[in-house]
Amino acid sequence: MNKTQTKEAINNEFFDYVESNYGEGWILEEGMGGRMYVVPRYTKKGDDIIEYSLSQHTICTYNWGSDETKQVEKDLNIKLSEILQKHNK
Repeated sequence: MNKTQTKEAINNEFFDYVESNYGEGWILEEGMGGRMYVVPRYTKKGDDIIEYSLSQHTICTYNWGSDETKQVEKDLNIKLSEILQKHNK
């Protein structure tokens, strides 16, 4: 598998995880510059958005985001680490 295929496999596995585990309360939105956003359905505030980099495979959110958002970010980071380890990244 070349680098592009590996990155796509990592992203697809991550998206599948988000949709299967957070599909009810969270949605994926396409952002600009190679980013995806995991957005909670319960708020319209931008402070609770979790940003995922498609090329760097990193996750971040605002320090002042809600406690629920911070917990979801922690959970997603754990799963992303497992996915990256599986793909030797």
